[in-house]
Amino acid sequence: MRNAVSCREVALVVAAACGLLAQVVAADEWPQFRGPGGRGVGGSAVPLEWSDEQHVRWKTPLPGPGSSSPIVHGDRVFVTCYSGAERGAPRGLVRYLVCVNRADGRVVW
Repeated sequence: MRNAVSCREVALVVAAACGLLAQVVAADEWPQFRGPGGRGVGGSAVPLEWSDEQHVRWKTPLPGPGSSSPIVHGDRVFVTCYSGAERGAPRGLVRYLVCVNRADGRVVW
């Protein structure tokens, strides 16, 4: 049995994470995995509960799944994802770097 995650599920999780990051580090940037300095500390106003609707500023569909940490720089959020890899085979793999507007979730490029 294959444990597959749909592109929609991945897009929602990434969007929720980006929306949460946009709220947590509203005035700061999130330049790397685990945030500034790699400490995993995002601020003092982190929500204790969230869902598909609660504490999510926007959602943006992506071309495929991914497992990277979003990077926040200025008014942009950068995230990576991929498509075309079937059952772990790299044949046909296409990698994407997606730039999203931090305020509204609109894909910039």
